[in-house]
Amino acid sequence: MSTIKYTSTQFLNIIDSHQLSNVYFIYGEDHFLSDKIIKQLVNKFTTPEGREFDFVNLYGEEITSENIIEQLDMFPFLAEYKVVVVRGFEQMKDKDRTNIAEYIHNIPSSSILIVQCESIKANTRIFKAFDKFFTINAKAPAGYWEIEKWLSAELRKLRIIAPKDAISLFSSKIEADYYTAYNELNKLLIYVGNKNVITKEDVETCMGDNRASSIFELQHAIGKRNKNKALMILHNYLEAEEGKNSILLIVMLNRFFITIWKIKFLIFKGMSRSEIQSSHIPEVHYSFKNDYLDYANNYRNIKMSSIFDLLLKCDYKLKSTDLEVKLLLTKLVVELIA
Repeated sequence: MSTIKYTSTQFLNIIDSHQLSNVYFIYGEDHFLSDKIIKQLVNKFTTPEGREFDFVNLYGEEITSENIIEQLDMFPFLAEYKVVVVRGFEQMKDKDRTNIAEYIHNIPSSSILIVQCESIKANTRIFKAFDKFFTINAKAPAGYWEIEKWLSAELRKLRIIAPKDAISLFSSKIEADYYTAYNELNKLLIYVGNKNVITKEDVETCMGDNRASSIFELQHAIGKRNKNKALMILHNYLEAEEGKNSILLIVMLNRFFITIWKIKFLIFKGMSRSEIQSSHIPEVHYSFKNDYLDYANNYRNIKMSSIFDLLLKCDYKLKSTDLEVKLLLTKLVVELIA
């Protein structure tokens, strides 16, 4: 069989009509897309009544190649195919992955293997073995424009109209990943009910006070080095029931400062503002790129290593001590701005 490569979007568009393969290799860090592809393939090749006998989910950290091969060598009981899904293939030992890479060339015609792998080097023998079958790249969104493209496509399927300003506002209020976008879209659909139009006001009302939005506001206050506003936002965040996930806050602050560090480095290399905005910070929503460049300027005389040290120490204390969360995070915000 010749190599057949798809992005996740391309494959989802042809999944109902494509020529069957006995092996599907889904690689990439976006688990939302991987899960969606796996679910549709399982639904395509199994029946609800037959899944108990002819479908099995396996996990790389728990199994060997012998476990997988044993399942694939079994004949289906009720369905036409025995479907075996292996998630976290990269967590298996090298020898087990090599065994599977060799086995798939003689896989029984009555079996279908679906492998999910978060990361693997493209030039390895194992990757090239799977490259002979269907390979699907479930990559994370390159930037907010891909979230907006995804959202527009989802709304078209639902026959719901949303103006550009509503779509742009939606994407600006979430982190650029499909899981978050999917969850927030479902909340928004519940909010608008049977309406076939979503307005900017709907998005603002439904998402205006969500957890990610609060953290983004905190990031912007820290970027501006506005201590009073940052502490007020932090206080409100911690007072809210949703705001008790302190580890999420650390993760997102870490990502924020990685972007600031990247911009500082590009400025140091002599790159212009317009060039940085157009080509080098896709993780930042386009309506905020100018702000981020200003934030990097606000931190121009500060060593980024000291910032990351503060975040690391706070993360460690949150996980390993009984010190009050509010005290630790307040101290962190003050030190980040100071």
